Amino acid sequence: MKNASRGFTLIEILLAVGLIGIIASVALAPLVFTVISLEDAQKNWSSERKEDSAVDTLFRDIRNIVKNQAFASLQVIHKDGLRVKEDDRVLIWSGSPAREGQTVGLVVYRVLEESTFDKTVGGLYRWTVMDVIASSDQRTNKPASPMDFDVERLEAKQGKLLLPGVTGMRFRVWREKKWADEYEGDSPVAVSVELIQGEEKHTHETWLPQVFK
Repeated sequence: MKNASRGFTLIEILLAVGLIGIIASVALAPLVFTVISLEDAQKNWSSERKEDSAVDTLFRDIRNIVKNQAFASLQVIHKDGLRVKEDDRVLIWSGSPAREGQTVGLVVYRVLEESTFDKTVGGLYRWTVMDVIASSDQRTNKPASPMDFDVERLEAKQGKLLLPGVTGMRFRVWREKKWADEYEGDSPVAVSVELIQGEEKHTHETWLPQVFK
């Protein structure tokens, strides 16, 4: 009489399944790590692209400065706030709006804090203000300068969010062989913008072409 064939016990099956799981996890671990690394790299690349695009827009507006004999074409207002340490404002009399279907006008940059009250998304904003020289200074009877515009009254809904997540901006102008925090004048030799996002700071610089007459 032949012996009955012996089957696998439950313990043996569980051990086999466990071994297969261990082997599979070891084999797939590099693949999972690669996928995660690719996702992180894609996120970082996308973030860097957005920041580069925002900075390029700012530098483009400055390169398109339109000189005016009556007022300065560029003004940098340096501020250090309580909650926002680097809280600069940049005002540019630029020809860029003319390329956007408007006319030559004032372009303003500043950082707005996130607010749940009015649903403001925190970040770097850009405004084009077209009616800032419509009035006159009653005391001097001279046209009001665009650089006298009260940028504090600008709201998020009036502008364009260029880069969300920015918590501070420091803007500098190269003058007299050093970087200056405050500036009011025509197109400078070079400019530098430092964007703060939490604990990270990214600095971008550009040298501007100079026209000598």
